Amino acid sequence: MVKKDYKLKSYRLSDSSLKLIYNVSKEKDLSESEALRMLVDKGLYEYKLESAIKTYYDKNLDLTAGAKLAGISKREFMEELSRKGEGINLSKEDYDYSKKSFEKLFGKTKKKTTQKPK
Repeated sequence: MVKKDYKLKSYRLSDSSLKLIYNVSKEKDLSESEALRMLVDKGLYEYKLESAIKTYYDKNLDLTAGAKLAGISKREFMEELSRKGEGINLSKEDYDYSKKSFEKLFGKTKKKTTQKPK
């Protein structure tokens, strides 16, 4: 396990929040400090992602810029947009990238040919 250089910060939390942290720590077999860091990290990730998605649409950014704001890969950003049921601002460059990614995963698709009835 990689040890991170943590800084000390203290916060006042409600009894219900403290109880939740305690329950998560027991459920995940973590210390309360580890559980709290996990929950804060998850919340910060979601906040950063939501902020990036909002900026992506408000400023009509491309996928690369949106992914960079979120701190994730372009593919992960596309997956997050899909998971949230959001559409994609797709430039030609992004379309080509998506097509290559699809073909890498699933192989090239063949065009269906329709036969005329005899």
